[in-house]
Amino acid sequence: MFFEQTISNKGDAVAIMTRNKIFIACILALFGLAQIGIIGCTKQEKNKITIQSSSGKVDIEKKGDNSIKVTDEKTGAVISAQEGISPADLSIKVYPNAQISKSDTSMKVEVPQGTLINVFFVVNDKPGKVVDFYSKEVKNVFTSKSADRVSIFGKTDAGNSITVVINEQGGHTKIYLQEMIPKK
Repeated sequence: MFFEQTISNKGDAVAIMTRNKIFIACILALFGLAQIGIIGCTKQEKNKITIQSSSGKVDIEKKGDNSIKVTDEKTGAVISAQEGISPADLSIKVYPNAQISKSDTSMKVEVPQGTLINVFFVVNDKPGKVVDFYSKEVKNVFTSKSADRVSIFGKTDAGNSITVVINEQGGHTKIYLQEMIPKK
């Protein structure tokens, strides 16, 4: 499955984060390309585009709440991406005094397997303090360290897969949380 995450080394972790970012960027790019007419569309309405190809039909709809919904007619898969995440959407504690980053896009993506939440925070504390906090919050921890960041992989108390990436940027500590909440 696309969002299932089995991590055994640093290379796997980087590949998973990159794949998820590319997937979301592709959805947004498809919508943009269809809007300007580069991709052949069978039907275009104000906020909805239908893309027809030999392999099937896909509807891409931009909603008023700044979300995008992609529906694959052939598989029945529905994927929705929405900006505007609240810390209450997560099943893990947010680092004390962390604020949602205004310079990064946080979003919630509904996929057939469940809900994927990607959110960026900033805080004034040093990265080491944030790493200590999340090392205690995340269960079954696998940690990967590089010169400029620490990545923590594991499970939340609710049993959801969680990725935490911590790095220093511009005098602040940036925290990236990605949680996969499976459908019940």
